[in-house]
Amino acid sequence: MTPYSPNQLSIAILDHLRPQEAEKLFLSFQEHLHVPADIVYCHDGPVPNYVLGYYEAGLIDTLITTKAPRGCGIQTRQLFQVCMTPYILYCQVDQYLLHPFTTGVLDKCINLLNDPSVFYVDLAGNQGQGRPSERALLMRRKDYLAIPGIDDVIGGPGPYADHPWTEATLQEHMSRNRLRFVTVSPRLFADNGKWSRRSYPCGGQTRHATDEKTLFIERSLKQRYDFPNLRLTDAEWEEVLSGRWPIEGKIPEADRANSFRVWQ
Repeated sequence: MTPYSPNQLSIAILDHLRPQEAEKLFLSFQEHLHVPADIVYCHDGPVPNYVLGYYEAGLIDTLITTKAPRGCGIQTRQLFQVCMTPYILYCQVDQYLLHPFTTGVLDKCINLLNDPSVFYVDLAGNQGQGRPSERALLMRRKDYLAIPGIDDVIGGPGPYADHPWTEATLQEHMSRNRLRFVTVSPRLFADNGKWSRRSYPCGGQTRHATDEKTLFIERSLKQRYDFPNLRLTDAEWEEVLSGRWPIEGKIPEADRANSFRVWQ
């Protein structure tokens, strides 16, 4: 009988049309990833050439792709379901490794999870500022899949942003059961999330700067969506739906007070 020795860890990556961020993430793995791990990559929607390139180069062990975008919530669930290891390092594609991730670091994280009050280990420097965040975390696969009701949650950034979000479900579960996360120091992952892309059920697509808040309409929206990530006035929606939103983008009125600059 052929022996099978599975890895302890899967690295589960969620992407939606962000080639530059994916390149930075894989380059950081090349430099800093020093543990055996299954690389499980989910591209939300039809797989683009840059992702196929990583797969064909052997940098992705398992590739998940869908005919149409389903959004962050459904795809996060799917990543946890597809991974076959006891521990999962889940990260969104706009994160990247800053420091060596060694077997010693993995053992430290697993040891932290032995405390029954610790639900996950935060690797991203507490980007949620005290609130549980999906940006980059390490946890037991079975614990995520055992969150009550998680199989019915479809919401998150993307086409189903108006439904309850997986991240909020995670937060509520931890709060209800007095669970906590532990942030490792120094942080292992840094944020590269200048740009956010969203796809909508009508086929429309937007791109916006998470710091400056500039919104670009990359594919025409055919109907109005009052989603949390798309807060427009009636007049702004008229511009979008009539095709008069500026090609060079602009900051929606509701976001102007929160516009700042992080990335050049």
